[in-house]
Amino acid sequence: MHTILKTAFCLTALAALPAHAQTAQPLWEIGAVGVAVSQQAYPGANHQTKAGLVAPYFIYRGDLLRVSRDGIGLRALKTNTFELDLSVAAALGSNSNAIPVRQGMPNLGALVEFGPNAKWYLSSKDAPTVWRIDTPLRGVFNLSRQLQYEGLTFEPALVVESKPMGKWRYSANVGMLLGDARTNDLFYGVSPAYANASRPAYAAKGGLIAYKVGASVSYAVSPDISIFGFARLNTVSASSNHASPLIQKNGGASYGIGMVYVFSKSAELTRN
Repeated sequence: MHTILKTAFCLTALAALPAHAQTAQPLWEIGAVGVAVSQQAYPGANHQTKAGLVAPYFIYRGDLLRVSRDGIGLRALKTNTFELDLSVAAALGSNSNAIPVRQGMPNLGALVEFGPNAKWYLSSKDAPTVWRIDTPLRGVFNLSRQLQYEGLTFEPALVVESKPMGKWRYSANVGMLLGDARTNDLFYGVSPAYANASRPAYAAKGGLIAYKVGASVSYAVSPDISIFGFARLNTVSASSNHASPLIQKNGGASYGIGMVYVFSKSAELTRN
């Protein structure tokens, strides 16, 4: 798997871990994350893409700069109720010949997304359970086509995260995924060149891709080892492109399990 995708995908896997919710943590840490994932090829697809990987990660919790499970942030843009950082996400590619409805069409490349994420806190960051609204706006780039630009997505969500409950932590979220016409066309468009009797030409339009709900849980086996699991359900029943011949079913799921191992961490602690 492409190195950039490994990095982005592991950031996504780390993001499935619940946050440490304002408890004192090392200023920096270096470790590795291993994850096995089954992911819906695209919302509305009747096909799962599976992968497993191991890759290193680095976290830094400085006063002005943060590199963490939530993304990359400028601490100067942080208040008690608002934060602005860089959000990163990734999606596995799929072979179109493995998806009957897409046979003969170009493959869906591995995608990486990044862009600003404004967060509004609805509760105190010191509360036992922290509530916030995330509003990531991301550019989509195709790793299988030399980082070709594939449009924009907007993924507002209501997020709830727990403080440590003994060795357990959890998080959950509910939201929606929207994309511009270019991103929707990547998943749902059928150009006349690829149309046939069972797959008519279709020009995708911008708008809602799917409604989503997700959850994750982690367990600290030791101070340096954590295991985690995550799952996400989505529905395209109200999708702006529900008429596309490439949508085969309304619901879908993605899920995975993994482990994080910390090789080294600073003695200095911070609450950033």
